[in-house]
Amino acid sequence: MFALRHARKSSAWPFSFVILLSCLTVTLVGFVDSAARNDAAAATRPSAGADTSIPLLLVHGFNDDCTSAWRKSGYDSSGNQLGNTVAAADYFGTTFSMIKKIGYYTSSANNTDANDNNSGVCDVNLQNPPSPTTTPPGPTVCNQLTDIVSQPIAFGTKDEPIDRLACLLAWYIYFDYTQFGQPVNVLAHSMGGLLIRYALGATDAGVFGFPPSPLWVSNVVTVATPHTGIYGAYRTAAQQNNSTNGVELDDMNPGSAFMTTIGAVDLVAGTLK
Repeated sequence: MFALRHARKSSAWPFSFVILLSCLTVTLVGFVDSAARNDAAAATRPSAGADTSIPLLLVHGFNDDCTSAWRKSGYDSSGNQLGNTVAAADYFGTTFSMIKKIGYYTSSANNTDANDNNSGVCDVNLQNPPSPTTTPPGPTVCNQLTDIVSQPIAFGTKDEPIDRLACLLAWYIYFDYTQFGQPVNVLAHSMGGLLIRYALGATDAGVFGFPPSPLWVSNVVTVATPHTGIYGAYRTAAQQNNSTNGVELDDMNPGSAFMTTIGAVDLVAGTLK
């Protein structure tokens, strides 16, 4: 478990829900006030109020889709199976007034993650996010990241760099929520946890291509996120499978440029414990 000091105040997570996943752990990331440089900005934000009134964003993981990640049956805090007809998204819906399932793969990806692009599967696909106002600048600005302009990219596939996905997520949160004074909660599975972690850290650190001010995120929970990278037998097996081997898997290799950078922006934005 680690905690990241951040510009937004945290409050107690109002639900307890366990997704049964073999050999997986749950990490809670709590955000509390950061150093004085962010105090003035935080003071301009209205109170977040009760967490149940704050939108909950569900961000799935690597080689997954919004259905596989959030429409499966799970277990409650007492270990009772919720049943095949009670999926995770439905369970959260009894607590949170607004839930958005966030995807980022498209039909050009493999058969599993292509579901993200099917109607009704995800509420938002970051490759083409809906907006209450105008088209967010994310896709255009994020294409100017250094590693994106230096090589051909297969957007919406397992060969898209994770930092671009994090950039798209950051702009979605900023453009649809933060700029209007609306905080959000985030529940992220697997690689999705790296997306939100990088989005928060890079935005706070002022990384080129990311939003101009810190994202207003009240709470983040990551489930089975490889915060130190993917290695060992799991990585070896994934490399030998054409449906999983690619840029995203390479980015999650310990010591990769992405894993090194995500640690650096964490340290700039706050303190990991």
